[in-house]
Amino acid sequence: MNTTLNPEHFKPGQFELFFGPMYSGKSEALAYRFKPVLHLPECSYLFFRPTSDNRPERTCPFDATFIEDSNPERILKIALDSRTMVVGIDEIEFFSEGIVHAIEELLSSKVNVLAAGLDLDFRGEYFGSMARLISIADHVTKCRQAICKYNDCGRTATRTQRLINGVPAHYLDQVKSTEGNRPEETYEPRCVDHHFIPGRP
Repeated sequence: MNTTLNPEHFKPGQFELFFGPMYSGKSEALAYRFKPVLHLPECSYLFFRPTSDNRPERTCPFDATFIEDSNPERILKIALDSRTMVVGIDEIEFFSEGIVHAIEELLSSKVNVLAAGLDLDFRGEYFGSMARLISIADHVTKCRQAICKYNDCGRTATRTQRLINGVPAHYLDQVKSTEGNRPEETYEPRCVDHHFIPGRP
């Protein structure tokens, strides 16, 4: 593995994580960080996304490999078998708990891992394995581009509000749901004061 590459863009064995609510700019931040990697000489890279992120309007600036949400260790196998030096993962929150082990193994193999995801689900609780991923990351960035849309509040949004037919989704609604997979479902960025979860214990 070439360890003499530009240290600003290739950080062997380090995990960089971008997170925040929907519309906070986390995927854009990941793309901005990942783009220079494409131009590093002798640097091999792969970009992954979960199969559940099937939004037709969702575009990715990179040639992404789709991985089943329940089998994140497939990322580990593909990356190690191909001697990949940099791994990018978008919507990392959708992967099952095995994603933590997969990333830890990649880091121990001196792979630079770059990822982005929702830190909190629509309930305002840690999404999937995000709490553990944040805790093991070497560099974390809370993305803050989202603005609360409730009555034109205008404050920085830190939560994602799920609406069903325009009404806040109940606490017991399904956790994993991608934007657009239910016609009655929409999302808004909200500040903590305007994030409403009916039925929350």
